[in-house]
Amino acid sequence: MVFSDACALLSRAMELSALPGAYLFCGSSGETRRLSLFMAQSLFPAAKELAADFGHPDTALVVPAGKRREITVDQVREVIVEKLASSAYSGGWRLVVVSEADRMNQQASNALLKSLEEPPPKTLFILETEAPDSILPTILSRVQKIYLPFSGIEGEGTVRDEIEEALAEPATTFAGRMRLGRRLAEILEAAEEDEDGAGNADKRFFEALLAAVRRSLEDGSVERYKAFRRIEAVEAAARQCGRSMNKEAVLCRMADRL
Repeated sequence: MVFSDACALLSRAMELSALPGAYLFCGSSGETRRLSLFMAQSLFPAAKELAADFGHPDTALVVPAGKRREITVDQVREVIVEKLASSAYSGGWRLVVVSEADRMNQQASNALLKSLEEPPPKTLFILETEAPDSILPTILSRVQKIYLPFSGIEGEGTVRDEIEEALAEPATTFAGRMRLGRRLAEILEAAEEDEDGAGNADKRFFEALLAAVRRSLEDGSVERYKAFRRIEAVEAAARQCGRSMNKEAVLCRMADRL
C-alpha cells in the first residue's frame, strides 16, 4: 500500500470513529515512521508541533536501546504501562508507538501483550517493524496490519543490476540454487575489489539484495510467508558474512532458502 492510500485509510477510520486498539505498520523504517507521525498529528491537531516528534504528553515512544539494541521489559513498563496508568493529559486520545517492535525480547513482548489484551479507552498502539514474522503471533493477532513499501534501500549501479539478473534466473532445483549462491558470491567479491573497504561493499551488496527480495513482498509475486522467509534468509546471511565467515558458503545456504 502506498503512503497516501495508508493515510486515507487511517483518516477514514478516524472519521468513522472506527480506529482499532492497535496497528502494525510494516515497511521500511522511514515509511513506517512517517505514518506514525501522521497519526500523531491527526490525533492531536491542536498540538501538531509537539506531536511531530512525539513530544506531546499523551504520546509515548519506545525504541531499542543498549549494545544489543533490544526493547526490554523495563522499557515497556516505564514508558507504556506506567504512563497508561494515569489519565490522559488532554483528556482525549493517547498514542503509544513501538519502534522496531521485532526487537522486543520475550519479557517485553509479554508485558506489551497484556496492555493489548486490555487496552485503556481511547488509546492507540502502533508497532513499527520491517520483520513482522519476528513478533509474537499472539501480538500479531491483536493488531490491524498495514503494509507499506520498503523504500530507500537500494544498491547502486552494476551491483544492483547484476543481483537482479542473477535472481531472475529460475532456481527450482538444488543445483540451480547452488549456482545462484556462487553467482552472488562472485558479485560480492567483485564489489569488494572495486570498493576501498570490504565493509562498505558488503553493506551495499546486501542492501541491494534485500531490496530485490523485498519487492516480492510489495508486488505480491510470491506468497507473503515465503516473502518474509526470503527476507529473513538475506538478513541472516548479512549477519554471518559480517562475522567473516566463508561468504560463498553463506550465500549458497541463503540461496537454498530463497
